[in-house]
Amino acid sequence: MIWKVSLRHAHSFFIILSLLLSIPSISAAQDTDYDPQAEGDEERFEDLSDAEAVDGDDDFTNIEEIVVTITKRKETVQDVPSAITGISATQISQANIQNSGDLVTLIPNAVVKGQGGPITIRGVAQSHSSQSPVAQHLNGIFRFNDDAFAGQYYDLARIEVARGPSGTVYGRNATSGAINLIWMKPHEDVDVFGDVAIGNYERLEFRGGLNWPILGAGDERLMARFAFQRASHDGYLDNLEQPDSSRDPAAQDLEHFRASFRSKPIDPLTIDVRSFWTQNYPGSGASRPWSAYPESGKIFFGALELDTDSYEFAEPIPLDVRQVRSKSFLIGRNRLQHWGVDAEVRYEIDGVRWLGDLELVALGGAEWRRAAGVSDADGSDPQILDTERDDETVAGTFDLRALTSNAEYVNWIVGFFFYQHTLDRFQQTFSFLNIPSLPLTTDLNIDSTRHAQNSGFAPYFNINVTPFDWLEVFGGFRWNQDKIEVDEVNFDSTPLPLRPGSELSGSQSFGEPTGEIGVKSEWTDGKIVYAKFARGYKAGNIELRADG
Repeated sequence: MIWKVSLRHAHSFFIILSLLLSIPSISAAQDTDYDPQAEGDEERFEDLSDAEAVDGDDDFTNIEEIVVTITKRKETVQDVPSAITGISATQISQANIQNSGDLVTLIPNAVVKGQGGPITIRGVAQSHSSQSPVAQHLNGIFRFNDDAFAGQYYDLARIEVARGPSGTVYGRNATSGAINLIWMKPHEDVDVFGDVAIGNYERLEFRGGLNWPILGAGDERLMARFAFQRASHDGYLDNLEQPDSSRDPAAQDLEHFRASFRSKPIDPLTIDVRSFWTQNYPGSGASRPWSAYPESGKIFFGALELDTDSYEFAEPIPLDVRQVRSKSFLIGRNRLQHWGVDAEVRYEIDGVRWLGDLELVALGGAEWRRAAGVSDADGSDPQILDTERDDETVAGTFDLRALTSNAEYVNWIVGFFFYQHTLDRFQQTFSFLNIPSLPLTTDLNIDSTRHAQNSGFAPYFNINVTPFDWLEVFGGFRWNQDKIEVDEVNFDSTPLPLRPGSELSGSQSFGEPTGEIGVKSEWTDGKIVYAKFARGYKAGNIELRADG
């Protein structure tokens, strides 16, 4: 059961308090938060969230009037010749979307593994050691890691999801689709908002923010917006070896803060600068074993029976599927630290001869991430297979493009994308195996380090030709070039090495043209028919082997 209290202090300086008692639930509650469309005129709201909606309909099942930028232009979902899901701020609040697991409940043909795992669209999933086939973007910035959206689902203007290959304007990793989370942008009015939620499993959540026109209300030359989130709850699995329930498997201890600044010094120029900081302690890494028969007093690792008499103080795995026995917390603690900064400069020129409206956009950013993880694959108290991993990553992205819109016959986009991602990893595996069916009784202590650098670039263009009012022909092309370089060192101290100590290195380049071609026709007002062929692209990976 979850109680939630929301407050909003808008430009009318009137505080609205609402109290909501939801149906019993562990993971979700319906929110009665403030609706941006209910205050101010339509023109102001469009600027606040990049023309998120043009209709005051609150029904979160109605997405026909939402305006998105999934094609790098502002278009209504209705007019985009692709399978698009646009979710407005109102819908995000009403559906209480707080993570990717909540998000996929509103997206057809999409599922997610766990609460924050990789998203699968149309059955195209992430395979072992590969990159996600769904391109993840935050404010238009490409994000490499699956946990890039941790803490990012609060104070959003909208979420845009493209289902199907989107290899022209999104390129890298858009094999099965693309997702873009877009923050609320600073505006010229004072606005204070927040909410508090409490629930079972000791859930406690504080969220809030401030919109501040620094030079005074109504002045767009410098505006700021801040938001924060603090959320925690106990684990959904009970580790009988861990006395602290806040560190049980699937627990959460999340802190997130963001700041965004917007300036409109002159009418055609808009400058946005954004930054964020996230820290999360997601509980221990213990999980239920692959197979176990607790009533027999035996422990199984996969199909292999382990001799429990050889494990001092070992106890059978609990019968209750919500319980585990793991001492992996003695090794370390799962944690994520993630921070980043980006900037966007947009210059718009209206009514250029033969071009219509011309827009020049420069978008770039950098992010730093450190993630430490401890896993226990067997869920038992002996160290049968416990692993500790520490990752440090640095990434940078740059996207430069020019585009036209509202021209009479031809509109186009021309752009260039660059990306670089560097990973430094240290991994240590602890194990003691005693398998009666195999001639193996040994301690394992395998250490490894890995340095990997991914980099790539891609020029791209897209063109829309409208020979008649009712007919549009469109197409695009992107030339993707990527390279990965890896250096790996393994240290194996086992008497019977399962992975001989080695120093390995390698590199591989990948290149793939992607694009789309199609035709669209508007037969009646607000209804279109289209046919399209499109290709996606996902950069490859390399696995190093001692034998070459």
